[in-house]
Amino acid sequence: MPKVAKGARKREFAPKTRTGCITCKIRRVKCDEARPACVRCTSTGRTCDGYPHISTAESSSSLSSSSSPERLTVTLHAGPSVQLFDTPQSKRSFAFFRQRTSPQLSGFFKSEFWESLVFRVAYHESAIRHAVVALGAAHEASERRSASPSAIKTFAVEQYNLAIKELLIPLARRGEGAVDVCLIACIMFVNFESLRGCHTAAMAHVRSGSKLLRETVYDQQTGQLRHSILGPGSRTDSYVLLDVIARIFVWLDGESGITIRDYEYASYEKFFSPDADDSSPMFSSIGEARNILEYGVCYYTCSGSPQLLGDPSQSTSVVQAHKDYYVRLLSRFTTSLQHLEDSQPGGFSSKDELAINVLHLNATSFYVSFHLDYLPPDRRDRWQDLMPCFERMVALGDKIVSAMVADHELGTARTSFCPDIGFVIPLFNVASQCRDSSLRRRAIALLRSVSRQEGVWNSMVTAQAAERLMEVEEQGYVVTPVRCQETGELGAPTAWPLLKLDGLGARLEYMRHGHTDKIPVRVNEILSTWEPAELLSGQTR
Repeated sequence: MPKVAKGARKREFAPKTRTGCITCKIRRVKCDEARPACVRCTSTGRTCDGYPHISTAESSSSLSSSSSPERLTVTLHAGPSVQLFDTPQSKRSFAFFRQRTSPQLSGFFKSEFWESLVFRVAYHESAIRHAVVALGAAHEASERRSASPSAIKTFAVEQYNLAIKELLIPLARRGEGAVDVCLIACIMFVNFESLRGCHTAAMAHVRSGSKLLRETVYDQQTGQLRHSILGPGSRTDSYVLLDVIARIFVWLDGESGITIRDYEYASYEKFFSPDADDSSPMFSSIGEARNILEYGVCYYTCSGSPQLLGDPSQSTSVVQAHKDYYVRLLSRFTTSLQHLEDSQPGGFSSKDELAINVLHLNATSFYVSFHLDYLPPDRRDRWQDLMPCFERMVALGDKIVSAMVADHELGTARTSFCPDIGFVIPLFNVASQCRDSSLRRRAIALLRSVSRQEGVWNSMVTAQAAERLMEVEEQGYVVTPVRCQETGELGAPTAWPLLKLDGLGARLEYMRHGHTDKIPVRVNEILSTWEPAELLSGQTR
């Protein structure tokens, strides 16, 4: 038998065939398989959605055949008389989404939205079903690097358009639509466009969904979601709570703001309930810790803090007091997270340990940014005071990436695409904010060690950007973000992003100080251009 190089063996994709009712499979719990409805569901007040029948033709059992990807003949039945899909490709893409895409979208944390909710809604709502199929097809197309995925790409766009059409039908017929379905679809569309590399379209969906969310209210008397245009929901049992959707949009909104200058963050404060006494939070779970961190990010961006901290007209004492407040909150968060770790005498599972490391990494990254983002060029040497933080960030990044690489080599995971909190932005912050060449190179090496897409942030592109910034600074220059007061342009007094990403490519924009420049020079340089869907394969030009 010929030997296969380490890491070269990849498990073929094939839909899993397991017994059990649809509801238990979506919840990923063991089903007792009682007929006609299982006891596991009925005993907890849930509706048992029946049993699927899965049949696979012997000659086409593998979904990943490179010679004929359309040979899938898996037949999925939602129940005794309901046919969810009418084409083999739809079945294939749905199965791909369930087995490959959904785990990646869940990221480092457990996600009820991606692991359960999406499938439950797709069972009842054709718009979400088409969106799931579209995203699964787009994801498969991005992974098929040896064979031409053009047919799958075309199919993905067709399903995407069908999802949009299905959303508009209720609005055209009755002048109203289900608000929660529209919000769920919007999240699906954001990820579809991000996966294809169409960041401008993805950000447009973020803006639209955020606006819709903020305009939606919950009517306590009727138990319905209401919107001024979409009207009241036709159901009294919405698929999802608004605060769950809000948490997703907080992070999507935050990622968009990092790459767009003068970005106006939406306000999500009404969806969150902060602690009233400003004391250290106590976490009972990793999920709760993550929610608290998301709330902190939400509060920071929505309260006008970035504008205040970057406004030169503000007094030093006001800015420092504001900065100290957030630094104090982050310190308390880190302390509470450490208490959560210490409260588990038997330790955490490897997946939970990975999630905790991601939280520590991002909290430390925010801590560093509060200290460095708004310093003038003549005080950029303050980074030396934060060397322990930079070293910790690289060490945490190394643990996270090493675990991901190990999973990839074992064939148990392909962690290439996720819209959630991760490691790409923090490691880019190390490489762009730290001036220690050894640490910067380690951070860049970690970014290059895995092909990772987190929202609009691609690990390969950010590594390229960090290398270019490092090259400029090693020539004797000081690099700082552009501010409108330095250019004479109108805009909020905030630092513009160093790295900008959109549907055409990636570019750096910064102020270059010192060395041979008598006055600061504004630099705008193109790093790379790409066609949509090239990002995951690292094919930039």
